[in-house]
Amino acid sequence: MEDSYGLWPLVIVISLFVIGLAWSFTRPKTSRDWRSLGAFSAFIVALFAEMYGFPLTIYLLSGWLTEKFPGMNIFNHNSGHMLENLFGFGGNPHFGVFHIASYILIAGGFILLSKAWAVLYKARQNRSLAATGPYARIRHPQYVGFVLIMFGFLFQWPTLITLLMFPILVFIYIWLARSEEKDSRKDFGTLWDEYAQKTPAFIPRLKKETVNAFGCGFGAALTLLAVYFIVLTLVSGWSFAQSQFATYWYFIISLTVGFGIQIALYQHIKSLAHNGQGMGKVVGVSGTTSTAAMISCCAHYLVNLAPILGVIGLVTFIAQYQVKLFWVGIFFNIAGIIFMANRISKLKNP
Repeated sequence: MEDSYGLWPLVIVISLFVIGLAWSFTRPKTSRDWRSLGAFSAFIVALFAEMYGFPLTIYLLSGWLTEKFPGMNIFNHNSGHMLENLFGFGGNPHFGVFHIASYILIAGGFILLSKAWAVLYKARQNRSLAATGPYARIRHPQYVGFVLIMFGFLFQWPTLITLLMFPILVFIYIWLARSEEKDSRKDFGTLWDEYAQKTPAFIPRLKKETVNAFGCGFGAALTLLAVYFIVLTLVSGWSFAQSQFATYWYFIISLTVGFGIQIALYQHIKSLAHNGQGMGKVVGVSGTTSTAAMISCCAHYLVNLAPILGVIGLVTFIAQYQVKLFWVGIFFNIAGIIFMANRISKLKNP
């Protein structure tokens, strides 16, 4: 086994760091709070014990992994990022799709814990109902924060033990939430009932306009990705399309996601104007905003396609500057997102 395992002092240090970070964001007071943190701590210890201590999952699956990935050193530490291997992504797994998704989920979970704690602390000080900030969207943001963090770590380093623990811990958090609600109903009576009636427990309600905007953005991103695979497959075959995607996936995913976000924001701008929000400025700028936004999206679509055309070698000049064009596309996407986000802010706050 490589030196990347058997690092038990590192297991202790990292586990204490992550648990301590969670403690600083939650500051448990009641026995229920401590049970919540304890369940999270058990997951973290089990995770890092395999990540840096003893790779139990890899040992148990060693026969299958050796057959599935001949020639790969399954006890190399990077091999523990099994989702990256299973989906055939090459390169450094720490910059892979699943790792990036895990960073977003983990960071989002800790941010949610922090914001929820600030509201809950004030509410406890004033002996009032926590109903602002994250609590205005869902009744149990702290439990959702813990689940997001654990889910993020599963993307990063899935193990048999943590995969078994995850649904059990989710069930425990739901049980703790129900128990907490009984106490809140006793303490706040009809005030709690009114709050619970209009506020969902774990998943925030999305407005119809938000769902529509997300759907349009998601569809646009899938369309751009489909264009990539269809064109490359028709010209050079499916294997070539796969290999090129494996080489440039981080650029291609960035471009598709950025384009999808722009389409979603554009759809949101249209819904704001349609609903009369910010009417003081909508009359003057909605037409200009919508037109400029749409031109922006169309321009970015062409910019996004340019390096893709370069991949298949249709244009020699484009092929020579393919990576540079990828960066140009990303720049245009970021600029477009900032532009439309700024327009939305002005429409909402005339």
